[in-house]
Amino acid sequence: MMKDNTNSGFSLIELIIAMTILLVLSGMIFLGSDSARRKETEKYAAALGNEILMARTASMSKAGKWRLGLYLKEKEYYCILESEEKASGESGGVYWESRSEKVRLGHAGAVDYEWVSGSGDPDGEGNISDGAGTGEGSLEKGKLIHAWRFDRDTGSCMEGAGTLKVTGVGRTRTITVYKENGRVDISNVK
Repeated sequence: MMKDNTNSGFSLIELIIAMTILLVLSGMIFLGSDSARRKETEKYAAALGNEILMARTASMSKAGKWRLGLYLKEKEYYCILESEEKASGESGGVYWESRSEKVRLGHAGAVDYEWVSGSGDPDGEGNISDGAGTGEGSLEKGKLIHAWRFDRDTGSCMEGAGTLKVTGVGRTRTITVYKENGRVDISNVK
């Protein structure tokens, strides 16, 4: 007589192997998304470092006064190269005119820029003179977070030397601009 075998389900070993595979795959996806967010912080810090170097080069190679402004507007950080212009009319003030395209540096909820130390924050309370004057577009740029200006002859940082902390999801970087030579150093915070 033959036995009727009606077991048609999965064995315990097969279920354990399937669950192990699912756990490994979900772990890879979770770690991959966190790594992408950390890389985004590094990308924005590197982009700002490059823009600071380009502002230094522009200051040394072009006539007039130049600076790089880091702004926050509508929860978006961006930087822009600007030149100092004289206002027309009786006021005779000066303002900073945009001379390049905006370079996006992240959403305020995902990344934060905080001034840590140096000459860019004279009163220690985060108040930086924007020199906006009465020029066109001074209100449309947003809130000035920080500005860097360089000497035309030597490339030294005349305004804004010091350390800026860039904090994102799972990663913090510092950007240090040295007053003496305008050198830019980007490093990890441990």
